[in-house]
Amino acid sequence: IKEEPDFLKEETEISAAQKGTIIHFIFETIDINKLKEDSNLRDNIDNQINELIEKEILSKKEYESIDIEYVYKFFESEIGKQLLNSKKIYRELPFNLAIPAKDISDKWVESDEDVLVQGIIDLTFEDENGNMILVDYKTNYFKTDKEKETLIKEYKLQINYYKKAITTLLNKKVSHSYLYFLSKNIIIEV
Repeated sequence: IKEEPDFLKEETEISAAQKGTIIHFIFETIDINKLKEDSNLRDNIDNQINELIEKEILSKKEYESIDIEYVYKFFESEIGKQLLNSKKIYRELPFNLAIPAKDISDKWVESDEDVLVQGIIDLTFEDENGNMILVDYKTNYFKTDKEKETLIKEYKLQINYYKKAITTLLNKKVSHSYLYFLSKNIIIEV
């Protein structure tokens, strides 16, 4: 073989999609209990990420490709503070839902069949009052309010499926659901 196969070649640049996956991975693996114990949140997050790098779970290149401020700012936000005060936390919660086809598309309004919807919920937790809070991390970048509103509209259906899944899986209704646009540090209730 004259040239290395593609899978052996080292990538020179990490794509936006890969960066989103890295950030989701960090949110999934951060030990929330350690964050609760330490008053210096940013140092604690840095220490946990350094452990991931030392254990070769996350590469230095992957870490350097993302903006860690996204993670800091989330945990410093009101939602992040509620999360740190919660007792029940569910991250990367997989689900399968049977949804009536007529509820998914006008094309299927006459159908009596169900469609299987599968997904993974980024984060849901029970706040100190027993309310279920849903957070979906978004790495989309938008420039204008119109672009932001378009994204929110696109994600509302997904959030509704997540709410149904949480009600089915955990037997609790979601009282508040949020989209967290990491690139803008904006949390929007939907």
